[in-house]
Amino acid sequence: MAHLAIPLPPTFVAWLWPYLVTFAGRTRSTVAALAVGAVLAVGPRTVANLLRTLGLADDPGFATFHRVLNRNRWSGLKLARTLLNALVSAFVPDGPIVIGVDHTLENRRGTHVRPASHCFDSVRSSTERTVTSRGLHWMNAMLPVEGSVCRPHLGTSGAERAGAEPRLV
Repeated sequence: MAHLAIPLPPTFVAWLWPYLVTFAGRTRSTVAALAVGAVLAVGPRTVANLLRTLGLADDPGFATFHRVLNRNRWSGLKLARTLLNALVSAFVPDGPIVIGVDHTLENRRGTHVRPASHCFDSVRSSTERTVTSRGLHWMNAMLPVEGSVCRPHLGTSGAERAGAEPRLV
């Protein structure tokens, strides 16, 4: 198993610990290394770029880092729940929680996209005809925060000039 060559600061481990608990004990150091690389990397956040940033591109356990995402057992649902709890406690500790939901159809073409990309297009459909489009269907959940500058044009009935940053769910 690959290990991070540099020790992690205790404050970083304490901040990351709720997310590391989701992973098995042997995988935690690998996930922590990827998290440090994601914070420090410039450019695309690919696993290879994260390892280059950490100086582990020539590490013999290079494939171990890739296995974390595609073979090791972990739950995206548990990670999403942990992130939602952290966002709610940071931005809406008391008061009503408003969650905005948005879906977007991103038009894509290609042999890999085609089998799973036939989606109902509600914008172009009418009562007379049904329109389907090929593309990736994204579902976004947003936590509107009062005074946010991310998207000031998205208003909700409970908060004035509330904005939200969309994230893939």
